[in-house]
Amino acid sequence: MRGFVFILFIVLLLSSIHNYGYAYSGGSYTTPDSWSKHYNANGVKYSMNGLDLGDKGTLRLGLTTRLDLKISEITDIGVYQYFRGSLTDFELGSGTMRINLNLRGGWVNNPRPSGVDQWAYFDATRLGMNPYDVDLRIYQANVILEDVIPITDIALGRIYLSEFESYKIDGIDIGVNPSEYFDMNIFYGLPVTYYSSLLATQVAGATVDIPISNSGTRIRGNFSYFFQYDNKLPETFVGKFRVDQTIPWTTIYAEGIIINNANIFDAGFDLLVDISRSELSGYIMGQVGRNADDSVNPYVSLYENMFGASSEYIMGGFLFTQGIIDTIMVGFGFEARYNIQENYASRDYYRVFANIDLVDLLWKNNFVSIIFDWYDVPAYGRQEANQELLAGFKMTQVINDKIELWAGFNVMNYQYKNNPIKFYAADAEGMVGTLNAYGEVEHFDNTAIAYIGGMYRITDWCLIQLDYMFDYADILKQYNTRPDAHMVELWVNFLW
Repeated sequence: MRGFVFILFIVLLLSSIHNYGYAYSGGSYTTPDSWSKHYNANGVKYSMNGLDLGDKGTLRLGLTTRLDLKISEITDIGVYQYFRGSLTDFELGSGTMRINLNLRGGWVNNPRPSGVDQWAYFDATRLGMNPYDVDLRIYQANVILEDVIPITDIALGRIYLSEFESYKIDGIDIGVNPSEYFDMNIFYGLPVTYYSSLLATQVAGATVDIPISNSGTRIRGNFSYFFQYDNKLPETFVGKFRVDQTIPWTTIYAEGIIINNANIFDAGFDLLVDISRSELSGYIMGQVGRNADDSVNPYVSLYENMFGASSEYIMGGFLFTQGIIDTIMVGFGFEARYNIQENYASRDYYRVFANIDLVDLLWKNNFVSIIFDWYDVPAYGRQEANQELLAGFKMTQVINDKIELWAGFNVMNYQYKNNPIKFYAADAEGMVGTLNAYGEVEHFDNTAIAYIGGMYRITDWCLIQLDYMFDYADILKQYNTRPDAHMVELWVNFLW
């Protein structure tokens, strides 16, 4: 403990005699890099540049080739080709037109190795692919007309609705905004998941957005109705209502969601004090009522599970962050969940987590984040108690405007909703998994990955990225049912 205090004192002393930029800036970190994107698909700092076509708009094109090699008990090779394109600000009538296209072709030699069920968790996008076949996915393909018809925006094609709806559809979205205090959208189409279209389901709905800027109030409401051609799937309605209120230093929100018989609530606040570089946020959410099995449309069920609508519960937590000096930020948080009807899949728990972020402290253009996470999941029935302290870090070094390097040990994938819960065979009811010697169905998710990588911008229109990852499998596993895995990824990005 004394050694830690001494090191912290030296760090503070050294930083006090240097003139660095602030680590704290309006509740966010001032970093020179794109560290938060490094561990995501297509995680490149630059996406598309833009070619100015005058009154014909701006054309942006991106072509990315991705090669990956996974080495474990079985070797897997993947080749992916991405294309992203957009035409913006094309003058049409009294308004403008936008065209967007985002698609991907994929080829793998072994998408689902037999006998290694846990590989599905390592890369779930492979589940819908066949060996050696080209798998084409259209992420986005639409035309958007903005004010071509006065006070009206129209989107046609495969579109993402607003974040408030959280849907992607093949259809139409019509927005009417007669004033700065009222926006309304109506939409209709076929829901689309990340993997495929649900041809048997249709959705229609409307969203109203009322921003009252003078009082800092924003009111939003949405109603969506899911129905089928042949009535084989259950009809489902989803209603949402949300109020955001901004007052000096603080933002408060309250949201309610109804999915058939499930009623979900969420409320919280964010207090930001710039003068002291302090931020405190908190929330409470839960559910009253639940839907019976197979009573909700399969598409809605994806979001129902995200909202926690599989069981009745209440949970809450807080996060406090403090900028100490110009280059250091510390954070501390707490979260807990209580299930009204606890079961093997939804157990009570609480967690304590903390982070220390260093910006431009060790070297110029350097960012380091050290992470701590402690969980306590009490025993339930035959389920043993689970207590674990997890630690990790992320580090990025910007060499210049063309080169970035990064490394880390990632434990942030371990969250309660992805907790590797063990189901007993009698309770599993056909769930995917592997029976161990104790008659339990093992479920694992990625919880510990060590990685190192870099990015090199060769020219203004060409960028390459190379990553190496070592999957430690699950930190908490008691049985050796999942092998460790190595993966190398190469991204070659052409940007116009």
